[in-house]
This record gives sequence, structure tokens and C-alpha cells, in this order.
Amino acid sequence: MSKAKQQKKNRLLLPLILVAFIPLIMYYHAYDTKLDSYPWFGTAMQVDVFLYYKMVAIIVLSIAMLICLLGYYYNIKVSSASKLKKEKELQVFYSYKTWIPLMIYATLGLLSTIFSQYSYWGYHGMTQQMETVWVLLGYVILTYYGYVFVRTIDDIRTIIKWVLISSGIVCLIGAFQAFGLDFYKSTFGKYTYLPASLVNEEVEFVFEKGRSYSSLYNPNYVGVYVSLLLPIIIVLILVDKNRKMLVAYLSLLAAVIISLFGSGSKSGILCIAVSLLLLLVLFRKKVIEQWKLLFVGVLLLCIAFFGVNALKGNALIDSLKNALNTTKSEAPALSKIETNDDNVTVVYNGNELVFQFVENAKSLEEQLSLTDGSGEKIAVSEIDDATLSVLDERFPNFTVGLATYQDIYYVDINIDGKAWYFTNQDGDNTYKYLTIVGKLDKISQPEFSNLFVGKETFASNRGFIWSRTLPLLKKYVFLGSGADSFLLVYPNDEYVGKNNYGYGEQNITKPHNLYLQIAVQTGVVSLIAFLAFYLIYFVTSIRLYMKSKLETYETQIGAAILVGTFGYMLTGISNDSCIAVAPIFWLLMGVGIAINYRLKNGQLEK
Repeated sequence: MSKAKQQKKNRLLLPLILVAFIPLIMYYHAYDTKLDSYPWFGTAMQVDVFLYYKMVAIIVLSIAMLICLLGYYYNIKVSSASKLKKEKELQVFYSYKTWIPLMIYATLGLLSTIFSQYSYWGYHGMTQQMETVWVLLGYVILTYYGYVFVRTIDDIRTIIKWVLISSGIVCLIGAFQAFGLDFYKSTFGKYTYLPASLVNEEVEFVFEKGRSYSSLYNPNYVGVYVSLLLPIIIVLILVDKNRKMLVAYLSLLAAVIISLFGSGSKSGILCIAVSLLLLLVLFRKKVIEQWKLLFVGVLLLCIAFFGVNALKGNALIDSLKNALNTTKSEAPALSKIETNDDNVTVVYNGNELVFQFVENAKSLEEQLSLTDGSGEKIAVSEIDDATLSVLDERFPNFTVGLATYQDIYYVDINIDGKAWYFTNQDGDNTYKYLTIVGKLDKISQPEFSNLFVGKETFASNRGFIWSRTLPLLKKYVFLGSGADSFLLVYPNDEYVGKNNYGYGEQNITKPHNLYLQIAVQTGVVSLIAFLAFYLIYFVTSIRLYMKSKLETYETQIGAAILVGTFGYMLTGISNDSCIAVAPIFWLLMGVGIAINYRLKNGQLEK
């Protein structure tokens, strides 16, 4: 191959190299969420530093990649090369078997957004998500682009090199955060993501000191990110004979492990442990040959784990125990609040308390009419001129009172230390709940899956979210609710359930499950297509690498990518897709499919 052609091909790798650095992109962005009409949502104007410009980057790069693909295809068609050579080049484009499921996934994602009543957010991005339909299509273009243009062993080395350089920066930041040294709170660090006018302002993230989140938005995504990269690093440590590179890989491994443990990502730790079993099976011969190195690595891993665990007061071990706890929990005492037209009904330990606000009544007791489910009056005593204490033993420690907000009377009922405010004075004479953001709303009683009854606290209370998400799938079999719309279709007006299971009145913006996220937003059929796409890759890879001696760089990296993407799919059980990490998954999928295709067809050049 001529030097000019080689340089041209290397330039085509530039978009893939830039994708490797998307996780590091951070900058201040103030925007209108367009959610002010929803009673559970607060201030419409929000600020983002982690996600918006990552979204912009993947969209710009995917457009550039699409142009390159179309240009390359056109050049093949009009070239003066022989018919046989053209057919060989076009055969890469027409590898239908692998790509049909992914095309179905992309098409249904686009159609779901076009026909969605929430299409605005699918096109522009949702708060705390920013994974628009253009981003989803960008992932598909990215994967296909990597498959088409990663053609040589040098191409593989180039992509892996830049992915590891980027991950080194990401995890070095995370490692320092684990020890309480947060780059993003330093003066210099602020200049990297804040305009000069805001650099002197105090920066507060929601994560406690000593928690690793790096530039990935949330500590949980550190675990997802590491699941993709750790197998590649371990494989390079096992097979690379260059001592200088070995030192670099071991240093990177240390930063990655410290970041992982510093993040406290339970799902990341557990899923990585499972995926590494696949690595041991594939590289069984290398593991036996390098058992001393493996022993040292495991020892260092244990030291890092128990060291970080000690710094965090045994938090890692305790959180892992909690995450694996499948004990059926007791039903909460407060199981339901109904905001009816003519009253509010509270169900506590199976007992009903019904109250109404009677305007212009002579006494406080008459104003706050309290009865049980059978209509019998409930005994009360006055605490002061605006508050009653409930004396009925079925409702221990209940108080009911009157309060005013914006010149409207509210009934304030305090249950187990939590104050709930209701009124029928807003104009339509039906009872509504005053949300924490000062808006009135009806409390919903959504359908829930019996699969998680008593297990709502499973996986750090994810069981509760999954139990409310599963029934939504009946509505979204063929077409989903649209990209970035989960926040709007999830029953965020179920205030009682959210309060009972640790979510208070925060908005649930994601299902904490990649597969439920896809099924709801782009449809169940699109989820099946996505799984079929990965399954084809997984089975092809297993067949290739179980038989292989894994003595060449391309087979070693191909097998490592298989393990990394498998780990990502496992973490998807308790984490959703996030633009901070997902581009790396799709990038590695493109490289992995390229390696598999060219190994099978003998087209991998040196």
C-alpha cells in the first residue's frame, strides 16, 4: 500500500479516535427543559455540565462519519478498479446478516420518536439524559463506520491506543477523587468546564467527598465504563512483552481499579467479576503461563478493594451485601393516598382514614372532618388552634392541621414525620396534593408488576422502579414512547411509592436498566432487534475465540472486546444507556465486528 493511501486511511480513523475522548467532554450549558407544565417538575431552567456537549459531539461526529461512508461508497462505485475488486470492497458494505437487527433497532427508534407525543425531547434532549434520537442513530453510524474502516492490525492498535489514553485520563481523575482530591473543584479544573465569569463560584456536586465520578456524570457509570476497558488492559498485561508498556498498563490498571472501587458502583464490581470469568476461559492457556503475574494482579486487586473499603468505613462490603439481599421486605405502613373528588383517603396498615376540609365550620375539629373507612368519626384532640392530634391507635403519631400557601387553605397531615399537604380550594373543587415544587397534582395509583412485590428494595431500590416500568411495556410493543421520554411516561406522580422506597419527591428520569429503557422508549420489538444484534456478535465471537490459540494481537484484542462488551451488557441489568459511556461501547462493537469479519474472511491486513 502506498504511503499516500495509508495516510488517507489513517485520516478516516480520526472520527473514531475523537469518539474515544467524548467521555471527557464537559462544559457549562444553561437550558430550558420545557417541563414547567408538569406538576412534579420544578424550575424549568436547568444547568448541565456533563451531558449536553457530549451529545453535540456524537451528533457532529456521526454526521461526519456518514458523509465519509457515503463518499467512500461513491468512490468505489465510480472507481476504475476491476469488477472483482469492487465486489470485494462492496461485500463489506453488504454484510446484511449482522446489520439487519441493528437497522431495525434504528428505524424503530426513529419512528417511535416521530410518532411520539413527546417528540420535542426526542429531538432536543431530556434533562439528565441528552440521548436524543440523533444520538441513537449516531451510535449505529459509529458502529458501522468502525466496521468498515478498521481494516488492518495497525488500525486496531491505533484505536485501542487512543481509547486507553482517554481512559487513563478519565480514571486518573477518578482515582484522585477516590482520595478526596477532586480536579473539578480546583481552580484550574473549573476553567475546563465553566465560563470565566463563574470560575470563582463554589461548585457543589451531589456526590460526597471520596466518591469517584470523573467526567462520567454519575459514579455508577464509572463501573459501566470500567467494565468495557478492564478486560483490554488485563489482556495487554498478559500478552505484551515490552517492559515499558507493561509498566504503563499496570499503572493504568491501578487507576482503573481505584476509580472503580472509589465509585462504589456495586453493579459494576459484580458484573466485572462475572465477565472476567469469561476472560479466564478464553485466555486459559495464557493465564496458566502467566500465573505469577495473575497472582500479583489479584493480590493488588484485593489490596485496592480492602484499602478503599477501609477508607470508606466498610461501605463497599456493606453495599455489596445490600445489593445482593433478596429477602422479602415488609409492606410499608403507608400504602396509599387517594386524592378523590370529595375527600382524601389515607390507607395505613390496611386501615382507612378519610378527611375533608369543611369551609366556614365553627370549630377546627369540624373544619377537619376525620372518619375511618366505615364512616365512623375518628377521635382527636387539639394541639393548638390549627392542629389536631389523632387519638385513634390505628393511626399512631398522626397529626392533622390547617396551613395556608399563596392565600389557599391546605390540610396538612403528618404521617410518620412526613408532612403531606392537600387542598380543594384551587378552583375545580377536587382534592389535590401540593408537591414539593409548589404545584398541585393528583396522586396516581399506577399498575405494578407482582414480580417485585416485597422486593422493591432489591438492587438499591431498583426493584421499585422496575415494578412500575414493566407494566408500561404493554403500551410500547411495536413503537416506543420516543427517545429520551422515559421521565414523561413513568408514573412520577406516584408520590407515596416514591416516598416509601427512598426516592422522596425526586423525579425518576431513567429505569436503571438498559433493556427496559430500550423497550419503553423505542419499543419491545426494537429491544429484541438490539439483543439479536449483540447475540449474533457474541456467538460469532465465541466460535472464533474458543477455537483460537489467541497468539496474535488481533485475536487477543477481539477476545478482550468480547469480554468488555459482555460486561457492559451485564451492567445494563442495573444501569441504563448514558451518553457519557455508551459511545465507547458502540465504538468497541464496531472494532470487534470488524476484527471478526476480517478474521473469518482473511481480509485483515498487516
